[in-house]
Amino acid sequence: MSLFFLQLSEDLMKVNVSRLLNDIFSEKNIQEWVIDAIQLRLEVSGIDGKGKKMKTDRATDGFYSERTKDIKSYFGQNYSNVTLKDSGDFYKSMKIILNNAGFEIDGDFEKENENIYKNFTNSYASQKEFSSDIMSLTSKEMTLIMETKVIPLINKKLNEII
Repeated sequence: MSLFFLQLSEDLMKVNVSRLLNDIFSEKNIQEWVIDAIQLRLEVSGIDGKGKKMKTDRATDGFYSERTKDIKSYFGQNYSNVTLKDSGDFYKSMKIILNNAGFEIDGDFEKENENIYKNFTNSYASQKEFSSDIMSLTSKEMTLIMETKVIPLINKKLNEII
């Protein structure tokens, strides 16, 4: 083996992939991009991270109850799909939590002393499933973030090492 490849191999063996990914996902712009992707998907499409179209338990014709449609219409809000936006507090609460396994996306699901989940018990088996599905990236979003954000940063960091 040539000296170049031996040195390259030794340099690459020093790379701690978990730490590298943690460094990437600790960057504020990456975290904002992940949260923006979830918020945009919810607002535009009303689907969760598994691709399921959300519908409230009291939906009559479509995704919301007639009362909710009236309220959203009055305030000029979208009611053609579930957005989980209402006051905007839920969106503002979204954040990335880094851990040893990578990261989690979290938010405050409490609204007026009740969990948002209570409106979706027919569609989700538990509060944990609901929050997990809402705060997940779709496979398309994950591919996009990997291709446009993560892989270029990995290449940049590897080039700094090599």
